[in-house]
Amino acid sequence: MVVTGGALASLAGCAGVFGLSDYSFDEVPAEAGVDARIPEVVAPPAEAAAPDSAPDAPPEPTCTDKLANGDETDVDCGGTCAAKCVAKQRCLLTSDCAPKLACVERLCLSPSANDGVKNGDETDVDCGGPTAPACGAGKACVVAARDCASLVCTGGICQEAKPTDGIKNGSETDVDCGGGGTTPACADMKKCVDGLRDCTSKVCTNLVCRPPNASDGYHNGNETDVDCGGGIAPACIVGKKCVQGARDCISGVCTGASCQAAAPSDGVKNGTETDVDCGGGAAPACANGKMCVQGTRDCTSRVCTAGVCQVPSPTDGVKNGTETDVDCGGGAAPACMDGKACVALTDCTSRVCGAAGSCQAPTSNDGVKNGSETDLDCGGGGASPGCAVGQMCVLGVRDCQSRVCTGGTCQAPTNMDGVTNGSETDVDCGGGNGNPPCADGKICVDGARDCTSGTCLDGTCQAP
Repeated sequence: MVVTGGALASLAGCAGVFGLSDYSFDEVPAEAGVDARIPEVVAPPAEAAAPDSAPDAPPEPTCTDKLANGDETDVDCGGTCAAKCVAKQRCLLTSDCAPKLACVERLCLSPSANDGVKNGDETDVDCGGPTAPACGAGKACVVAARDCASLVCTGGICQEAKPTDGIKNGSETDVDCGGGGTTPACADMKKCVDGLRDCTSKVCTNLVCRPPNASDGYHNGNETDVDCGGGIAPACIVGKKCVQGARDCISGVCTGASCQAAAPSDGVKNGTETDVDCGGGAAPACANGKMCVQGTRDCTSRVCTAGVCQVPSPTDGVKNGTETDVDCGGGAAPACMDGKACVALTDCTSRVCGAAGSCQAPTSNDGVKNGSETDLDCGGGGASPGCAVGQMCVLGVRDCQSRVCTGGTCQAPTNMDGVTNGSETDVDCGGGNGNPPCADGKICVDGARDCTSGTCLDGTCQAP
């Protein structure tokens, strides 16, 4: 057999292990090369054996014989030996190795958290204890805060992190909150990383969940939409989400969970309205007693006093109610003066409402008792003629053709009524028709008829 010098040396080193210490190996000189033959083993001189006797048995292995024998895994250590093997000695089990060493690939080595063996002070394979990483759920543990990633050790086993275990664990950013997944978001002032994920308010500032406010740009708190609704934030504009119209919407109207535009038929005071569905210009004017700001715009009466629409009156300086013009016409107010708007003759003091809808000035031929007339188109002086017998009068000499007004009625002329009337040429005389002739100096037309003297000169009765 061909061996190298190094192999020969190895054989010599193993002699003691295999009970060949009594044999010698002559080393082949190095210059002999690799083709040198192994020298023959020279046995020591043998003592003559006694006839019919067996050879001596080899000694029993011990843990102090400086040999790796018996069930030892290395020289005088491991196996059933009390002595444990030190670093880099051979082993089969970690129990073969000295404390704080582990059997890794049949060598005693210092344990590590990636050697695939539960060793050192680990509570499970490559985890737990003071130096290895914390263990996952289902692994063995002793001290929860040290051995388990979840920080929960129950019955010697690491438990899964849960959002009800009263511990900040798993992906949580604070105790039982934050981190996403099935864990609820955190309340205000809890720790956070990502506001949208970790905080109920959706606002994380300086790693702390902050209370919601109406300008943070998020739909949070009791808001019904982003920064609006819910009572604390301003009301929402049209199209935003809502729950309760009066609280959540500027319009006060929430339909289908959406704020609606104000309308003058929605039963709510909204938009520019001054009261429910009225006032403000876009909606109809408000009835009496409703709230207002500007009377001519907000009230049917066109009168707003102390923020309330007033009942029309003929002294409020406004055309309202049934009036046909400002504070006149319509029946409830006084009749209108000439030139004012009218609908019927009763709207005008002249009792003449022209075709153009305006009150006309009285005339003595308008077929109406108006102006200063005491009866239809007569009396009252001015351009109107005196009234005939039986028509109404106030002052006879002005209102009656007979110039006699008794009991508010124009009387028929007589020759003893003390007035020049009828056919008389002077007071109660002249003119024929049964009237006595006039005395000298009285007015006459025909001396023979009008004068007792029979002489009428220059319109005056003269002495003969």
